[in-house]
Amino acid sequence: MFYIVIPTIIIGLFFAFAIYKVVQAKGRKPIIGEEMSGEIAEAIDPISEGNPGYVRYSGEYWKARSEDTIDREEKVEILEKDGPVLIVRKFKGK
Repeated sequence: MFYIVIPTIIIGLFFAFAIYKVVQAKGRKPIIGEEMSGEIAEAIDPISEGNPGYVRYSGEYWKARSEDTIDREEKVEILEKDGPVLIVRKFKGK
């Protein structure tokens, strides 16, 4: 009898823990993009107002838009993230 009860309890506890972790993960707010503000990226395409393009940030390609006119391979500063699109401006640093 113990050969059936103990494994059943162990498997039940495992599934209860897994369900708890899934519910806990679903309740968290996504954090991607919040830490990007103020970071520097490189323009892959020319970007201007009304003409979005792509930038490379940390080895990833992101769609970006800007009110500035930005040339290809120019450094840009990430201002914020609007869904899957980064809002950028020309980098005015060193």
